[in-house]
Amino acid sequence: MKRQEIHEKQKLKKFKNPRWLTWAKNVCIIMVILFLVYVSLLSIQYKEGFSQLLSDNLFVIIGFIVCTMNILVFYDMRNIIAHIEDYTDIDTNRLKLVVYGVGQLFMFNYASAILIFLSLYKYFRWDMGIKVIFGEVKKAQGFKNVAASLVVVIFFLALTYFISFVALTK
Repeated sequence: MKRQEIHEKQKLKKFKNPRWLTWAKNVCIIMVILFLVYVSLLSIQYKEGFSQLLSDNLFVIIGFIVCTMNILVFYDMRNIIAHIEDYTDIDTNRLKLVVYGVGQLFMFNYASAILIFLSLYKYFRWDMGIKVIFGEVKKAQGFKNVAASLVVVIFFLALTYFISFVALTK
């Protein structure tokens, strides 16, 4: 075992099975499927076409934006799980999970947010300071990944809340 792998392994608690992360990833895609079922039932109820429903109801557009963020989180969680199983970029993935957990919380996907925070608690050691974690991310050159995730989450949050304020004032 290489020295770097041992160092990365020490940042984790006992990591055997990433079931909490897998459940959080699956909840993101389940929410997308449930929303698509909801929209199809809504279009049947109002006897309108799908395009008419999209143009009349801004909350359906908000739902699609939330679903797009859930698909992004689902895809990135697959990569995060693969990196953690290979013991690479542990601190970068830890910060990305924090960003995604907070983003899911603000997007009202509480099931996924709770599972992400539970996995952060179960899998990662938090006995080091935040300064040490940022130093490790800087050393691993992972700030670009964390910053990109943060910018995307902030974009989706801003877009969602802006459209919802417009829909409420209409």
